[in-house]
Amino acid sequence: SSGGARTGGPTGFEPPKKMSLASRAARQQGIATFFAELERRYGDLAKLAEPSLRVERGPLSRGALERLFSHESLALVVPGFLASPEPLADALERAAATARNWSVTSGRGLESSDVQAVGGTPYNVAVGGGDAERYFSEDVAAARAWLRDACGGGASTLDLLRAELDDHWPHGCSAARDEKGRPHHAGLGRVMAGATRW
Repeated sequence: SSGGARTGGPTGFEPPKKMSLASRAARQQGIATFFAELERRYGDLAKLAEPSLRVERGPLSRGALERLFSHESLALVVPGFLASPEPLADALERAAATARNWSVTSGRGLESSDVQAVGGTPYNVAVGGGDAERYFSEDVAAARAWLRDACGGGASTLDLLRAELDDHWPHGCSAARDEKGRPHHAGLGRVMAGATRW
């Protein structure tokens, strides 16, 4: 597990904090606003289902990113970006044994999905369980260390990707931060079995 031990009460179990209906409604409105803004800025999400979209293969560049984000290409594959993917793939496979469900936030609260998170706790799952402070104080650093270790120590593949995106994207690329300046996860491993609902 990437998180530390929990305390509270004689058994060490701390029940999740209940979220008020007002807080839940505000969060759901925030999610709806996010997707509306995503659609406004990048437009026509239905286009992603068109069979004519192609996977682009080539270097990571501003033009390639603009085609990806404007839905002119389905994906960008950068040959040779990761010299040796086996250590990371093996680490993700080992971590899948202790993965936790990547629950999704819906109008009914948190719902189970068919995606498992490895290497850390997704933010919405931490908030839903009343663990937002532990997410920032322990989980983000532990997940970053796990990923770097899985990539053989030093900078991880995600660190390299963030640096490359920062070089090529006009607005740069860095981990999102909360209002106190604390960084979020810059990415977690996902294990998906077959087609997914979410």
